[in-house]
Amino acid sequence: METHYDNPELKSGIVDSSGLTLWYTPELRRHDAAVIMAGDDGSAELAVPPGLSEYSINSMCHPSCTAQVFPPEGITVFANVLHTHLVGRKVQVRQFRDGKEIGDIGQDNQYDFNYQQIRSFNPPKIVKPGDSIVVHCSYETRSRNEMTFGGLETKDEMCLGWMLYYPKVEMDLCASYVSAYDQLKALNHPDPDSLLQNGFVPGHAFKSAVRNITWTPSLVASLQKAQMESKVEYGCYSIRNASAVEGPPMAPYPFSLNFAADPQPDCFPVLSSAIVPFSRPALFWMTALLSMAALIAGRRV
Repeated sequence: METHYDNPELKSGIVDSSGLTLWYTPELRRHDAAVIMAGDDGSAELAVPPGLSEYSINSMCHPSCTAQVFPPEGITVFANVLHTHLVGRKVQVRQFRDGKEIGDIGQDNQYDFNYQQIRSFNPPKIVKPGDSIVVHCSYETRSRNEMTFGGLETKDEMCLGWMLYYPKVEMDLCASYVSAYDQLKALNHPDPDSLLQNGFVPGHAFKSAVRNITWTPSLVASLQKAQMESKVEYGCYSIRNASAVEGPPMAPYPFSLNFAADPQPDCFPVLSSAIVPFSRPALFWMTALLSMAALIAGRRV
């Protein structure tokens, strides 16, 4: 277990009494439950321009990833956690089969970083081998004068949906990352080839190249189009068994991701005792998973 605290106002005298009760039994359950983290776990290629009322990012769990490890009957998703950082406003986890959307695995069109929770599904969701999971996030950056990039700090961003499911399979993270090279080309960078290392533009070089751009509506539109239509790097990983699952070659999304948010109810069912306000101080209870993500993300930056 790992707990993070955030006290941006530097208040003194704050005492935390959080804890947990761990139950165990010699009688094994029929299935082992687990968590799959879908979406962008904070890659440098996640880039959101400043001064915008709404800007969208997508990340796909490719159908070839689910086809490799999901059992024929699929996995049963009984709850989820949606996650961005401070400028995230909407999160949607979409399910596709044969390129057609068949439903969602959670969405929040009034997302608040300080009020994240586990949402349960009744009935649960079934995700079959060959299905695609697309995490779609919208951000609002009107209060910012500089670029927002993916990263682990609160001022950085992510676009994630954790799926709590059974039976356990050999996949912990399933994601996609938009090509930094293609984004630079869309932004009319004079020489993106000069930044390539082993066929990719490193995260630090990408950030430096776009950090001081003077943004116009046409440049914003070009970047958004590149992020929706350019080549992406797919990743599906197992922490315990690195050879268990492998992402497909770099390629554009296999189908269009241009879609709008569906209407949603005002309230969602939540698991008992699962609502965790994260401010005063912010108790980031799911960060054991983010620590895992950090180990994986470290390969890219």
